[in-house]
Amino acid sequence: MLSFFFMMIFSGMTWLVIGFFLMSKGLGYLVMSAQIPVSNVFSLVTGLTPVFGSRDMAAISLIVISMMIGWIKGRVVLAKTARKVMARVRLLKEPIKLTEVYNLRYLILIGSMIALGISLKLLHVPTDVLGCVDVAVGTALVQGSVVYFRGAAERKRA
Repeated sequence: MLSFFFMMIFSGMTWLVIGFFLMSKGLGYLVMSAQIPVSNVFSLVTGLTPVFGSRDMAAISLIVISMMIGWIKGRVVLAKTARKVMARVRLLKEPIKLTEVYNLRYLILIGSMIALGISLKLLHVPTDVLGCVDVAVGTALVQGSVVYFRGAAERKRA
């Protein structure tokens, strides 16, 4: 049994920690892709090297693009999801049960993101593509976590 404030901090921290984990993993993949040329597999870094002048610049460009995509996803999709969760939780009487916080659509969204990551790994997608996906999803989660933290701060001030 938990309070609204605690549930928002818990949700925000969950998204933040997972987001940083995915960003770290994705950045590692992209740095590795820049350092180790792969000739027998399609590679974004290799394909973009002539455009950006070097493998390092191609990897940095992919990081920036992935973070921009993730920021937009976080601001549009995940922020909307977080606001819906907060609106529903505000209607609940405290103390709140953890099982009351997340509905089926929310769990499907989270499950689909996990399934995407697992399926990309099982399908042996090139590491730079994995890196882009992980950086984008991680950035989106970090951006979405801000909505939970703001909701908790607003509730604390009220």
